[in-house]
Amino acid sequence: MDLSKAIADVQKAADADKSGNGQNHVALLEAVRRLSLAAETPAETLMRMRFEPLQSAAIRLALEGGFLDAIAAANGHNITASEIAKKTNYDKLLIIGAILVDYMKKTGFHQFPKKPEQHSPFETVFKMGFFEFFANNEDQRRYLDDYMAVRRQGLSSWHEVFPMASQLVPGFNTDNPDAVLLVDVGGGFGHELRSFHEAHPDAPGRLVVQDLLVMTEKFGGKAPPGIEVMTYDFFTSQPVKGE
Repeated sequence: MDLSKAIADVQKAADADKSGNGQNHVALLEAVRRLSLAAETPAETLMRMRFEPLQSAAIRLALEGGFLDAIAAANGHNITASEIAKKTNYDKLLIIGAILVDYMKKTGFHQFPKKPEQHSPFETVFKMGFFEFFANNEDQRRYLDDYMAVRRQGLSSWHEVFPMASQLVPGFNTDNPDAVLLVDVGGGFGHELRSFHEAHPDAPGRLVVQDLLVMTEKFGGKAPPGIEVMTYDFFTSQPVKGE
């Protein structure tokens, strides 16, 4: 749908909704949805669909966990996440970002599991850790890699939002040829460092992209210009040291 027409349809429906007629209000909501779809890029559509299951899980937890009851009991007064947590015996962090209902009922909330009997939601569902899963599921790993590489296309790059060059380059030790400027841990195809190098080709220092072997071997021994590729597991000691 043409974006200008979608905007005009919303305005027309909004004017009709002033009558107080319920059907006119339904028409307004539909017009707003059509406008949203018209403005949405294909990548944004995929992003929205990707997070819809999480929204459904959060709604279910809010209902079954008693969060909404606690809010309703406040009779219109403000209530904090800490207060809801106290009333429902759920962790405050869970109130802020609700996840997997059945998992929560069974095990409680372990954002950072430490004991053998504690598992993350991902481990509970797939019976293995996040990175182990993708190492053993090449198709899923490829989808993840492709998504991570393009998810910010069309948006401002991180080094445009924050003036990295002006913050890091002045005073950099150019006398040391081994000095490192940036390390991108879990950097996949090196797209973030490539973007930085293209924007600041004269910035001194090494640019290092680190990832698991399943990713770094895809470079075929040919690193992108100006970038070093290093196989690294971030659950181990970091081999690159700053000065």
